[in-house]
Amino acid sequence: MSVAAAAWSRWSEADRAITRHGVVVDSERGIVKNPAVQVARDSEQTMRQCWAELGLSPAARERLHVPETPADDDGLFS
Repeated sequence: MSVAAAAWSRWSEADRAITRHGVVVDSERGIVKNPAVQVARDSEQTMRQCWAELGLSPAARERLHVPETPADDDGLFS
């Protein structure tokens, strides 16, 4: 879960940088793609992988194999 949180934080920071500076920026070599675009893309990919592992989409939930909980037959909650 901490990997997903760190990826979200990186994505959020990169998104703010893209909003602030744009998708392209001036550099010593001229106008280039803002490096924050790649950071955002990589972070989003990491978040999607984490979400899939956690079953946070309908498709990911179908792939999860969760054992069924046995019925409460011992009378503890009767």
